[in-house]
Amino acid sequence: EFFTKKTHIFLLATSKNKIIQMIRTYLSRLQYHRPPPPILTKPLHHIHRSLSTTTTINPPKQPLSPVSPSSPPFSKILIANRGEIACRIIRTCQKLNIPTVALVSPADTTALHATLADEIYPIGTGPEPSRSYLLASDVLTIATQCGASAIHPGYGFLSENAPFATSCKDAGVTFIGPSPEAIRAMGSKKESKELMIRAGVPCTPGYHGAEQDAAYLKDRAEEIGYPVLIKAVAGGGGKGMRIVRSPREFLASLRSCQSESL
Repeated sequence: EFFTKKTHIFLLATSKNKIIQMIRTYLSRLQYHRPPPPILTKPLHHIHRSLSTTTTINPPKQPLSPVSPSSPPFSKILIANRGEIACRIIRTCQKLNIPTVALVSPADTTALHATLADEIYPIGTGPEPSRSYLLASDVLTIATQCGASAIHPGYGFLSENAPFATSCKDAGVTFIGPSPEAIRAMGSKKESKELMIRAGVPCTPGYHGAEQDAAYLKDRAEEIGYPVLIKAVAGGGGKGMRIVRSPREFLASLRSCQSESL
């Protein structure tokens, strides 16, 4: 559904006054509380330049000991990622006494995350992520075969893949991340803005409705007030986006955005 709406366009106000007003409205809703001053456990003394004597004020507490729950939340976690993020997840799992499974592409056979995990499984046929870590069906197959009760996608790769999160749910494997519904909602600029409006979050004035006729969109731009930003719902990396400063620029900019979003 997301990809069938690539040409869907929405408009955003870019007027400085309107954006400032939106920010002021948001700030007026916040309750500010000044934190109380720190309580000193010892008298405060000046530190002389000689640094011959100093007084320690409120020495830091001892670091917390690693968490060791008697019943870990998962029996085993497969990490569908590589590099530093995989290492961080593995170290956290070690503190929680949770066994880990690492995936290793042909390019990562000697990588650090492969040496830290309790189990390792080869993934894919090539070094590119598209031929290894992004093979969603292979990742899920390995997870079920090795007995992992959860998959941690890290960031990037499969972490924002709603169909993969759905497949995990259907297979009885916990996807450690947002629900498929949340991923879909936040993956669409239109749906995410509608979600924020329903939640009462102040948003930049604009139009993001279903009516996409060029004349209708131009009328909405007139109501919002120039300059406006035209943005394709399924654009990305700056594609399908134009600032329009006057009505005579609107139609040409709209066509340009729609062509880039295809």
